[in-house]
Amino acid sequence: MKWIIMRLGIDKELLSMAIMAMIMLPIPAVVQPTFAIQNMVSSNASVMNVVPDVHVELAPDDDPERPGVQVINPAPGMNKTVMITANISDINGYGNLQTVRSVVRGPGVGVIEGPFNLSFDHPVSVTTAEYKGTFNLSNHPEGEYKVEVNATDKGGLSSVGSSNFSYLYADITPPVVTNPSANPASVLADGIQESRLNVSVRDDSGVYSVRINLSSIGGPEAKEMSNIPGTDIYTTTTTVKVGTPPGDYHLRVNATDNSTNRNSNTSVAIQLTVLPPEIVTTYDFSTGAGYNRWAYRKQHYFKPPATNSVPRIAFSQQQYSRISANDGSFQFDRSSLNGYYAIHRFKFKLKEPESCIKELHVLWDGIGMHDLGIPGATLYIWNYESGAYEELDKRIRRVFTLEGTVRHHVGEYIDDGTLVLAVQQNFPQWGFWRWRFHSRIGTDYVRVDVIHTPVGV
Repeated sequence: MKWIIMRLGIDKELLSMAIMAMIMLPIPAVVQPTFAIQNMVSSNASVMNVVPDVHVELAPDDDPERPGVQVINPAPGMNKTVMITANISDINGYGNLQTVRSVVRGPGVGVIEGPFNLSFDHPVSVTTAEYKGTFNLSNHPEGEYKVEVNATDKGGLSSVGSSNFSYLYADITPPVVTNPSANPASVLADGIQESRLNVSVRDDSGVYSVRINLSSIGGPEAKEMSNIPGTDIYTTTTTVKVGTPPGDYHLRVNATDNSTNRNSNTSVAIQLTVLPPEIVTTYDFSTGAGYNRWAYRKQHYFKPPATNSVPRIAFSQQQYSRISANDGSFQFDRSSLNGYYAIHRFKFKLKEPESCIKELHVLWDGIGMHDLGIPGATLYIWNYESGAYEELDKRIRRVFTLEGTVRHHVGEYIDDGTLVLAVQQNFPQWGFWRWRFHSRIGTDYVRVDVIHTPVGV
């Protein structure tokens, strides 16, 4: 130093005075920032330390359809475990975190669990790590709860994140489903004929939905059934897709209640029978007259006759031709004795097995009249079970069509394939002295439609 002073030609006395003046200057105060400064041992740099960032999630959410987290306990005395997942970030790295603790606050009672530590689970990034912990709920009241997670770093700074949840006791009883029915219970696979499907559904929590699985008959897998107002009945209609095999189908019902955990009952099914395809065979006198179908004419004293073998006068081939088509050509007959009714009888030999016949439809077109001006006629079918004629239709006009259908106990009207019909004028012949007032019947056309299923189906 002495050599430097000599070379520079600096006056030692002046230099001493300058140094003393600098020493006497006031030292300015250092203003500390509001954030902390952390001195890193490994370098001369300083890094700001801010509070950690805390994000909290809860599981399970037992009713995701409702807003917020729903924790549902099947029974008050059971333990219900709730998982806390906290993602915590620190600007100085997740290694700067010192403690992660949690408390659980309940409705009106303050802290019900904690504080307790959450455990380090895994790093997410250089600055973020995931912490986890659990707590149990049992006989706590239903209501709104809050989970708080407090993260503290090594610099003493802390931050709190939270998440709310609703605690509920579950309705674990599914709806009661009764009275499954289909009307009609049997339908054809034609895509047209409908059946109405009904069930009764009750639940103390209310009914959220009732659906039925129609996929086996070509319908939707979950068709909504609608409530009939003022009742507990849920209903819908269905058809059966063309090509669906015949048989009994059990259509499963899924009834769900309106509780928070949505209990369902799938134990009930509605039975619907799909019928075999139907065939219609028509019998008239366009073919087979006198061979496997016969017609008889004239009169009888009783109305209707007590047996199925009168009248006995068979039609001729010319007379058969008059009733072979619905063309306005008639076979007329009149009574010849007082007290007798004009009548035509028809007998058909059916080739279909009785077990396959589902329905008989009879049609007769013609004229029924009387010389006294009393028109009309009655159509009968013979019942082999009761041994008597049954009335199918009756008219009091002069020209008309008589029709009738047999759908139930069809076998009672067929014996060894034989079916007998009769059409009789409504008023008997009456006479006074030389005058005769005849009963008259005229057949234009008669037909039997046999509705049946294929043999062996």
